Amino acid sequence: MSNSNRKKTEMGGQTSTNPIMRIIYWFKNYWYYYKIPMLCVLAGVVLLGSILCTVVFKEKTDYTVVIVSQLGVDTEDHERLRQNFESHLTDIDGNGKVKVNLSCIQLDVDLTDEFSVAAYEALTGMLVFDEVVFLIVDDYCARYLQDIQAIEPLSVLGIEGGDDAYKINIMETDLLEGTSVGKYLDYYLVVKKLSDVDSDDARYLARRDAIVPMLAEVLP
Repeated sequence: MSNSNRKKTEMGGQTSTNPIMRIIYWFKNYWYYYKIPMLCVLAGVVLLGSILCTVVFKEKTDYTVVIVSQLGVDTEDHERLRQNFESHLTDIDGNGKVKVNLSCIQLDVDLTDEFSVAAYEALTGMLVFDEVVFLIVDDYCARYLQDIQAIEPLSVLGIEGGDDAYKINIMETDLLEGTSVGKYLDYYLVVKKLSDVDSDDARYLARRDAIVPMLAEVLP
């Protein structure tokens, strides 16, 4: 028997008698034939773990406040606006603090380019799918939302005394305090129309109920 064959025989004998080497040898063979499916499974496990971590550890939002206007909102105003709303709203999820997510959509009246079209599409998607209860809008956007029947009279929440049946002027309130929002346009608070889906959502209804004291407080 040649030296090379003898060495292979000896290695084979060591592999068959050494349990650790047998496992390593099995894994190498398994990896050779099934590495693609294993990589796919591993990627799926990592993705699932990432999603679970996001769901479990993500800080819950009590409210999403959306500002819809012909003008953009300066970045430095975002944090102050969020704090202003948090000081007027109540805790929904019971963790002892109010968490507000602030979003802004800038609408172009003339629909001049694809970006303005995308803004209208984003607004439509938000009105249909998002958990938004109320919006902050300028006069043009208030009329637009009323025309498409996306907002409802304040009276449905028992609120009377706004600028009209649908909106409350918040220019003289502290909701905009410390910001440049309202420097060039008046801003109003409007309530998103309650959909059939949201009417069965206890959390959404709790948000609607929770904004009533704020609406009453900011009425002129």
